[in-house]
Amino acid sequence: MKTIKDAYEELNGDLRNTFCFDGDESFVFFCLDESGDYVCSTSSTKDKAVEQYICTVEEFNNYKPEQENKVDYISADFWKDAPDGYGYWLEHKSNPSSGDFCRLDKDGSYYFDDGGTPTNIDSWLVVPRPKSLPVFTQEMADNGVLPSVGMECLILDEVHKVLLLPDDTRAYVTLYEGEYFFNTIDFMKPLTPPITLIDGKAYQFEHKGIVWNGLYIKGGNSLLYSQGNPHTNLCTNIKPLTVEVK
Repeated sequence: MKTIKDAYEELNGDLRNTFCFDGDESFVFFCLDESGDYVCSTSSTKDKAVEQYICTVEEFNNYKPEQENKVDYISADFWKDAPDGYGYWLEHKSNPSSGDFCRLDKDGSYYFDDGGTPTNIDSWLVVPRPKSLPVFTQEMADNGVLPSVGMECLILDEVHKVLLLPDDTRAYVTLYEGEYFFNTIDFMKPLTPPITLIDGKAYQFEHKGIVWNGLYIKGGNSLLYSQGNPHTNLCTNIKPLTVEVK
């Protein structure tokens, strides 16, 4: 049995893709013969052995398809890999997997990192970087400010979003990759570094619960040390290393 979801997807959300649509019909049907066509009709009465009723034209036009794995374009986790100066995300409406970060030039054109420009900008989804990302910062933690609903924080090197504040159990409800978790404040770490990092400068930081020393790499916005090269969003308690003179 066909559903309105099937019809919407197979017709690409456009009733003009049905057989002989002229705009005056009120009902949508699926042909049960080998043609597999969808048709529209002014009458809701059809031979059930020949055509299956789907929905009204109004219901079809108002149908909102479910978006699986919906992208959160305002999250800090989404923007953490954007190169400096690239304040836009562009993806082709017909092919979301083609998306990439862009910068907006003075001439009003968008440019990808490889120097290419999108053609026919009306065919692209343009998402500007939020002016402020709702994240739990080191400054907040230092001042005793607790995470609030909507903020992102770091839990065991994973970026979670806070959905509910703690109740009598002292547990926050957080979301990570579509799954819900209960976490206390003891496990919730700041997401952003509290200081301005300088390319090539040495820093002390915490990663996976262990304190390390490493160099800040501006190109990848990461901290390079003997065991890896983690993004700064995955590191906490970042402090500049200073040489002690005796």
